[in-house]
Amino acid sequence: TQSARITVDQQGRITGVSNQAISGGGGGGGTSFDPIFDYIEEELLPVSALVYFTDGYGQVHSQEPNYPVLWLTSGIAPRFYGSQWGEVIEV
Repeated sequence: TQSARITVDQQGRITGVSNQAISGGGGGGGTSFDPIFDYIEEELLPVSALVYFTDGYGQVHSQEPNYPVLWLTSGIAPRFYGSQWGEVIEV
């Protein structure tokens, strides 16, 4: 599995991209979308916005964060437990 970090300046220009392999994972049951939101909250990261690329097959238990979230999905909208938040765009 791969993870990418994209850095964007205040004018919206991409100023850095890095990739790293993530061990583990497996698949076969949908994705939990919660870990990234938990990590951001636990580490008190200064997030301006989050773009989540996904096929949409998974669940969201997290509460709406205090930054905008854009779900770019190639399949369906993620399944939210509670009210849906963020903007979902099918690509």
